[in-house]
Amino acid sequence: ILEPATGQLSIEGFVREHLPSGGGQPIAAGPADEFFRRATLREEWHGPREHKRTEQFAKLRDVMYRNLEPVELIRAGHVKIEIFVLGFDSAGNIAGFRTNAVET
Repeated sequence: ILEPATGQLSIEGFVREHLPSGGGQPIAAGPADEFFRRATLREEWHGPREHKRTEQFAKLRDVMYRNLEPVELIRAGHVKIEIFVLGFDSAGNIAGFRTNAVET
Protein backbone atom coordinates (compact mmCIF):
# COMPACT_ATOMS: atom_id res chain seq x y z
CA ILE A 1 0.00 0.00 0.00
CA LEU A 2 1.54 3.27 -1.10
CA GLU A 3 1.03 6.66 0.48
CA PRO A 4 -0.77 8.78 -2.14
CA ALA A 5 1.24 11.98 -1.59
CA THR A 6 4.73 10.44 -1.72
CA GLY A 7 4.34 7.11 -3.47
CA GLN A 8 6.17 5.67 -0.45
CA LEU A 9 5.13 2.38 1.07
CA SER A 10 2.90 2.91 4.11
CA ILE A 11 3.72 1.30 7.44
CA GLU A 12 0.63 -0.91 7.17
CA GLY A 13 1.64 -1.89 3.62
CA PHE A 14 5.14 -2.74 4.83
CA VAL A 15 3.73 -4.99 7.56
CA ARG A 16 1.39 -6.74 5.10
CA GLU A 17 4.34 -7.46 2.78
CA HIS A 18 6.43 -8.94 5.60
CA LEU A 19 3.88 -11.17 7.32
CA PRO A 20 4.60 -14.89 6.87
CA SER A 21 1.00 -15.47 5.74
CA GLY A 22 1.41 -12.92 2.96
CA GLY A 23 -0.82 -10.42 4.73
CA GLY A 24 -3.93 -12.60 4.84
CA GLN A 25 -4.32 -12.00 8.58
CA PRO A 26 -6.65 -9.33 9.92
CA ILE A 27 -4.68 -6.17 10.65
CA ALA A 28 -5.57 -3.31 12.96
CA ALA A 29 -3.66 -0.03 13.11
CA GLY A 30 -3.63 2.37 16.00
CA PRO A 31 -1.52 4.80 17.97
CA ALA A 32 1.68 3.39 19.45
CA ASP A 33 0.74 5.06 22.74
CA GLU A 34 -1.66 2.14 23.27
CA PHE A 35 1.26 -0.33 23.30
CA PHE A 36 3.62 1.83 25.36
CA ARG A 37 0.94 2.71 27.93
CA ARG A 38 0.57 -0.98 28.81
CA ALA A 39 4.30 -1.76 28.56
CA THR A 40 5.34 1.11 30.85
CA LEU A 41 2.56 0.85 33.43
CA ARG A 42 3.94 0.14 36.89
CA GLU A 43 1.73 -2.11 38.96
CA GLU A 44 1.65 -2.40 42.72
CA TRP A 45 2.62 -6.08 42.52
CA HIS A 46 5.69 -5.47 40.31
CA GLY A 47 9.06 -6.52 41.63
CA PRO A 48 12.53 -5.29 40.58
CA ARG A 49 12.47 -7.34 37.35
CA GLU A 50 9.15 -5.84 36.21
CA HIS A 51 10.27 -2.32 37.19
CA LYS A 52 13.39 -2.74 35.05
CA ARG A 53 11.27 -3.93 32.11
CA THR A 54 8.90 -0.94 32.34
CA GLU A 55 11.91 1.42 32.48
CA GLN A 56 13.41 -0.22 29.37
CA PHE A 57 10.14 0.19 27.47
CA ALA A 58 9.95 3.85 28.56
CA LYS A 59 13.47 4.43 27.18
CA LEU A 60 12.56 2.66 23.94
CA ARG A 61 9.40 4.78 23.63
CA ASP A 62 11.41 7.98 24.12
CA VAL A 63 14.01 6.98 21.50
CA MET A 64 11.33 6.04 18.99
CA TYR A 65 9.31 9.24 19.44
CA ARG A 66 12.49 11.32 19.16
CA ASN A 67 13.69 9.64 15.96
CA LEU A 68 10.65 8.35 14.06
CA GLU A 69 7.59 10.06 12.61
CA PRO A 70 4.85 8.91 12.89
CA VAL A 71 5.18 6.01 15.33
CA GLU A 72 2.38 3.52 14.62
CA LEU A 73 1.10 0.32 16.19
CA ILE A 74 0.04 -2.48 13.84
CA ARG A 75 -1.52 -5.65 15.25
CA ALA A 76 -1.93 -8.73 13.03
CA GLY A 77 -3.82 -11.92 13.76
CA HIS A 78 -6.23 -13.40 16.30
CA VAL A 79 -5.24 -14.95 19.62
CA LYS A 80 -1.56 -15.19 18.58
CA ILE A 81 -0.94 -11.53 17.76
CA GLU A 82 2.06 -10.10 15.95
CA ILE A 83 2.69 -6.57 17.17
CA PHE A 84 4.67 -4.05 15.14
CA VAL A 85 5.66 -0.61 16.44
CA LEU A 86 7.16 1.22 13.49
CA GLY A 87 7.82 4.66 12.08
CA PHE A 88 9.82 6.49 9.44
CA ASP A 89 13.28 7.87 10.19
CA SER A 90 14.57 11.14 8.73
CA ALA A 91 15.82 9.32 5.61
CA GLY A 92 12.41 7.74 4.94
CA ASN A 93 13.37 4.25 6.14
CA ILE A 94 10.96 2.22 8.24
CA ALA A 95 12.38 1.36 11.67
CA GLY A 96 11.01 -0.13 14.87
CA PHE A 97 10.37 -3.51 16.41
CA ARG A 98 8.14 -6.55 16.25
CA THR A 99 6.97 -8.74 19.14
CA ASN A 100 4.29 -11.33 19.81
CA ALA A 101 1.45 -11.63 22.29
CA VAL A 102 -1.17 -14.23 23.04
CA GLU A 103 -4.67 -12.94 23.83
CA THR A 104 -7.36 -15.33 24.96
